Amino acid sequence: MFLITQSEVLLGDGLISAVSMESKVAIVPRIIIDKSYYDGIVEKYPELIKSQPDYEILINSGMPIKPDFKANDLHIIFHQILQNDFDNNLFLDYLEITWLHNSLYNFKRYNTDEIVAKHAYNIKQNINLFKNNKHVLQKYEWCRIYHNKFCEKHQEYKEYEI
Repeated sequence: MFLITQSEVLLGDGLISAVSMESKVAIVPRIIIDKSYYDGIVEKYPELIKSQPDYEILINSGMPIKPDFKANDLHIIFHQILQNDFDNNLFLDYLEITWLHNSLYNFKRYNTDEIVAKHAYNIKQNINLFKNNKHVLQKYEWCRIYHNKFCEKHQEYKEYEI
């Protein structure tokens, strides 16, 4: 694995793999994580798979973490933001990331209510718009299922189910 950065350009095995997976594997709109990179992260940071990880780096990062943050929260976060999908690919759960961010930190960078509401609205609009285009419609149907799973998991967003 390698990474080259220069100014605002980022190039590396991970980016090359992501572009390849996006064009060949991700038939629905999601950010797929190559399992070899997942394994690499787990190998480099084994505390993420333990129930009581060492989280000194986060504590010392200067982020305004809520006082009730527990040692195993990193483990939980790591496994909540990576989801296994219908085709057994790992993907980044972007709605969960906004929810976790607001749950973990003492400041709210994202308005999760607004994000979930806009997400629902856009999916509904595009399902209707592309109802006669099966290729595009399947992407919005996946979004609808993903969105509803998030709303089921977090009952405070139940009203936004599609």
